[in-house]
Amino acid sequence: MKLFELIDQSLFYWCKDNDYINVTKHPDLPLYIYDYSNHCALDGMWNDVTMKCRGLICDEDTNIIARPFEKFFNVEELQGLNETSKLHIEIPNLPFRAFEKLDGSLGIGYWWEGKLRIATKGSFASEQAIKANEILDMKYPGISEKLNPNYTYLFEIIYPENRIVVDYGDLEDIILTCVKNTETGEDVFEDYSSIFTCVKEYDGFTDWKKIRDMVNGDNREGFVVRFDNGFRMKMKYEDYFKKHFLKSYLTEKHVFEFYYDGKLDELHETIKGIDEENKITVEKMLKKFDYHYNRIITEAQAEFDALGYEVPTEPNKEIAERIGKECKYRSIVFRMIRGLDYQVDVMNQLKKEIKFLEDE
Repeated sequence: MKLFELIDQSLFYWCKDNDYINVTKHPDLPLYIYDYSNHCALDGMWNDVTMKCRGLICDEDTNIIARPFEKFFNVEELQGLNETSKLHIEIPNLPFRAFEKLDGSLGIGYWWEGKLRIATKGSFASEQAIKANEILDMKYPGISEKLNPNYTYLFEIIYPENRIVVDYGDLEDIILTCVKNTETGEDVFEDYSSIFTCVKEYDGFTDWKKIRDMVNGDNREGFVVRFDNGFRMKMKYEDYFKKHFLKSYLTEKHVFEFYYDGKLDELHETIKGIDEENKITVEKMLKKFDYHYNRIITEAQAEFDALGYEVPTEPNKEIAERIGKECKYRSIVFRMIRGLDYQVDVMNQLKKEIKFLEDE
């Protein structure tokens, strides 16, 4: 199957032109990864193209050679519990299977010259991809001969240096989570337990709403629920990061402290090891702060322009009285008139005005 037999060509190019899709070439081979961008995730620009481009790999003739999971969501997003969600997707009322949600990096198996290699969602040469191929070669030598080149093999890449939240100790492995028919996209249910370490499946559940209550969540991320029609959703334990990390540490107030102090590099270093969805939560906070920061400057500039003074002008009693009567952003306008830097004043005004989610 070719790329534009799977997705609409005009919508694809619209997404690409608007930076909702990244296309990354292999360093040496004529292969390309198509992956939705962080910009897409922040804007919630989910459509048939962005959801299918989640590490899709094609050759230079747009033949699809690896077909990973389509984007799937947390149950809270699907139920509309997330205020920022733009999704309107119904959860099926169908039988389901429940699998452990592993806390590593997605590894996408692709074939080149009869040999299985592994990429990550957005890169052929990321640190995680390099490590996954090392594990593949050392722990599973000659494995390609036992596998079907018409299938896409999907893994969770786990090793100590790639720990996100869950502690797997010294485990270094690529754990098989799913196999897909590359042509059709259908899941392949075959027993690979004699070949790979396979993701744990939980039996005996009849109500997906009760899964998290029935299995101890200590040192676990959660579950992936797959319904019989192929629909997937994630169910994470509250204790996984949100309770012990996001709610106790990366609150809007705490993120604003980094923003206010100009320590964004330190903030990004702090969140480097957390999962993608919570990184997006932090980026949305920063986007909110940027919006209000720029709004204050725009409004203060309008007040300054309305006064009609030249820059720089040393304020006198008349100017001071006009600013006091006519301006909301007095300290900022004072500094504008004098031709001085007003960034600190804007930050102080932002600190007064900003409403944090945890206070609402």
